[in-house]
Amino acid sequence: MDVRISDIEYFRDEEHILRRLACALVVHWDQLPWNVQEELIGSAASMMNTVEVPACGEEIREFIANHRLSA
Repeated sequence: MDVRISDIEYFRDEEHILRRLACALVVHWDQLPWNVQEELIGSAASMMNTVEVPACGEEIREFIANHRLSA
């Protein structure tokens, strides 16, 4: 099943929750199956942002590689 997520709605005071979830995901990245990693990167790259930027899948991969706990 191909699901494309383009945006989620949240309140400004909930943004810290998203940051915490993102950090937890990066910390445990290597424990996720490869296909799940790729699906998450694809979804993250297609998310809407407050600033107009092109799809950033490679930037996301680089960020994870630089910040995950295991190498």
